[in-house]
Amino acid sequence: MLVSEEARKRVQDLKYGSNKPDPGDAARISKLEAKIAVATEEPEELQERSNWVPKFLSSIFSEVNECHFTTAIGFRYQFARGQP
Repeated sequence: MLVSEEARKRVQDLKYGSNKPDPGDAARISKLEAKIAVATEEPEELQERSNWVPKFLSSIFSEVNECHFTTAIGFRYQFARGQP
């Protein structure tokens, strides 16, 4: 199998040539880096905005437990007095 001189030159360029991006690649890289920066900031912002959710759920859970406890005491009291 004969390899053309152009193919050999291309292989040499790929092996030993510089891998610097051309201006088009540099522009695409900068756009992607900007998108990555925005994408990493967005979850942090959402995390900050959603911090109230666990606190809210905890307060509701406490209220439900308190209500259940109060109701259970009331039922026990009624049962002890013989009231249905």
